[in-house]
Amino acid sequence: MGSGSDRACNKWRRDYMISGVDGLALHHLYRAMAFLGEALEDQSDATPFAPRCTKDLIEEDIFLTHRDLFKGI
Repeated sequence: MGSGSDRACNKWRRDYMISGVDGLALHHLYRAMAFLGEALEDQSDATPFAPRCTKDLIEEDIFLTHRDLFKGI
């Protein structure tokens, strides 16, 4: 999803049965995207292309939680 992905999420969620999303309005998606894109204070591991954001911490935690799945590869 590119620019405007919060609006795309609003359309995308209609195609899937996800409990609890019926009460979400577009402004909730705007807030969530803003939160995920917030730059972190510690930029020591940032790439030259983009600052480290909240979403990076979440992605790294998910990877570390499931990294045992990739041991056999």
